[in-house]
Amino acid sequence: MRSLIKVLTLILGVAFFQAPTNLAHAAPLTPIKVPYSQTNDIWTLAFARDSNSLYFAENGGTRGVRQILNSQLTSSGNPIETTSDGFATFRSANTNWQNAMMVASPTSGLNGNSWIYSTGGNINKPASPTDSAGATQSGVVWAINTSDNSVSFINTKRSDGTWQSGQMYWNAITPDGRYLYVTAHKPGVSPSGGNEIFKYSTATNTQVGLGVSIGDYTWSSMVTDNSYVYLRSSTGIVRIGIDANNATSTGDSAISQMTITGTASSFNFANYYSMRNIDGMLYVTGTDNTMAVINGSTGVGTSFTLTNPFNSGRFFGLRQGADGCLYAGSTLDRSINRINPHTREVIASTGAITNFNPYWENSFSMSPDGRRYAISPRTAINNGLYVVEISGSECAPAPSTAITLSVSNTPSYRTATAITATVNTQGKVTFFTNGKRIPGCISKLTSGTSPITATCNWRPAQRGSVSVHAVFTPDDLVTYERISSTNLNRGVANRSGAR
Repeated sequence: MRSLIKVLTLILGVAFFQAPTNLAHAAPLTPIKVPYSQTNDIWTLAFARDSNSLYFAENGGTRGVRQILNSQLTSSGNPIETTSDGFATFRSANTNWQNAMMVASPTSGLNGNSWIYSTGGNINKPASPTDSAGATQSGVVWAINTSDNSVSFINTKRSDGTWQSGQMYWNAITPDGRYLYVTAHKPGVSPSGGNEIFKYSTATNTQVGLGVSIGDYTWSSMVTDNSYVYLRSSTGIVRIGIDANNATSTGDSAISQMTITGTASSFNFANYYSMRNIDGMLYVTGTDNTMAVINGSTGVGTSFTLTNPFNSGRFFGLRQGADGCLYAGSTLDRSINRINPHTREVIASTGAITNFNPYWENSFSMSPDGRRYAISPRTAINNGLYVVEISGSECAPAPSTAITLSVSNTPSYRTATAITATVNTQGKVTFFTNGKRIPGCISKLTSGTSPITATCNWRPAQRGSVSVHAVFTPDDLVTYERISSTNLNRGVANRSGAR
């Protein structure tokens, strides 16, 4: 049986149908466990820009940041050592806060190289140069040049001109790679008074302006497009306009609440779990299988509940693969899941994975080519990373059935008038006036290739207003759906001349 979930759009006599995904044909979801023997929790990971290797941070100890080539992800899983000893100075005084979040720039940055950025707290840095009033421990943004794995630190000043100390948290980079944004708070200051957002130029790996106060949003999920920085609040989404004006020293606008309309306005943001920018839209997941998709520019969005025959949802780490599917971890049953965003269905799941407990949003990473989805299980007892290899186009938008009608604007009573139906696949067309089939115009075969058409020679049997429509039945009813056109209203005039 066909799914009842259909997308039907009617535009000026043009009708479209998008075929649903058949769950019975969904590819199985089988993650590969990378047998890396870890001694500490892995909190964050990121694929390099070229998709050829995965970087991850093992908190505490002497391991720091490691790198695994793609060829090793499915074989031995033994990380290669870095080509620089820069990591020898990259250790945390507080082993619980070695590296919070990693993100790879989507474009080349300083000196034409590719960079991975992350945040840390109380980092033991080289004694020279000092920062944070002469201290060698502080909250920092650090960067890896993936061409040689050398490490550099980006000094950060707060809105009052003092150096940032303590932990740095969320980070996000604009899709065009221009800017990196990071949130943090100041130890000893109440969260609402100490929370700030910092802006960095990837062209120079330096801070832009000073920190900007953001209220209670330090731990909120943060994403960007090229126009705004978005942070979740308990009642919705707040945003900052990038390079919008000089309201702050960064050149960005002040933070403001985004007005959300459409059905997404009723989404329960207090029960948020993940927010991502996917294909220019904000995807937000909530309790169980709830999800909202919102246009960040206009605020218009929809909310819905995913069809999920596998588990109770509550998805984290939402990422899109090259197959068009969304991938996410369920925090309820500790599984990895594949979601079709077009039909709003969970189409595959690994089922519960023993000791699988990703910590937060950046415990997940999708390679830039969309072919590998990597997950850090967090706990050291798991001893391994997980990788899902992605191929095909399982969740690509399905072909749409389309039909367009054209008919003379001035048909005449009992005078032959052509009604032409243009479709996008071969099949049969039945034509109607005022809801009744037109004699001689039943199951008319289509012909041609570009365009594909069927024609009815209509002789109007009544004068006045007439409604014309057609029903198209494709030959391929597996891929396409039977569909009706919109109605065209015409006024039938008296014919001119003798019979």
